[in-house]
Amino acid sequence: MTFARRSRLCEVSSVPEGVLPVDVEELTDDVRTLDLLARFALEARRCGYRVVIRGASPHLLELIELAGLSRALGIDPIRPDSTPSRC
Repeated sequence: MTFARRSRLCEVSSVPEGVLPVDVEELTDDVRTLDLLARFALEARRCGYRVVIRGASPHLLELIELAGLSRALGIDPIRPDSTPSRC
């Protein structure tokens, strides 16, 4: 899987069951990464897991929020007045 090769999963023993923490610190901040994360989160959800992003840059966080994927990727909205996405 392309995503697994480009990112590192956090220690699974320290997270709740059914949660997939994904370290994206080394990924680029662009729409390709956003697309990859969205597809990965969708597939994880189909398998009964929830994705939580770790180590995202401010720019990537902004892209995620702009695309309405904050909830799907386990990220709190950047701005307090932001409306959570409807999933």
